[in-house]
Amino acid sequence: MAMFRTSLVVRFRDLDAMGHVNNATFLTYLEEARVRFWDHLASLHPEIRPDRFPFVVARAEIDYRRPLFLGDRVWIDLWVSRMGNRSFDFSYVLYNTALEEVARARTVQVYLENGASAPLPDFLKKALEVYSERNPSDVA
Repeated sequence: MAMFRTSLVVRFRDLDAMGHVNNATFLTYLEEARVRFWDHLASLHPEIRPDRFPFVVARAEIDYRRPLFLGDRVWIDLWVSRMGNRSFDFSYVLYNTALEEVARARTVQVYLENGASAPLPDFLKKALEVYSERNPSDVA
């Protein structure tokens, strides 16, 4: 399985009154990882245009393990953990500067056409397959 990895640095505006990253900010970190992933995928597959794929996040769940603090580098691993006909899941693991796990998350993306859920295009499924837990090329 290929995994996409990106990182960002915790900013002052990410903090809450307790001095650590606010729990809701983690959703923004996941969003940034998805945007960077789509840009990466589009660089490999010219038929993929992230600005033309109407996805909505139908579900998000996060399990928090450790706090993040100002100046921490946050490493985010992202992969496709489920592929359906009209939706797919991204799973994530977030690490701090010391590479300690700080959170695990999952989001469900639904593909839309004309405002309604629609089947994922085959070329998109194929491109995402490389980042899937069940990547056929992993089978010996």
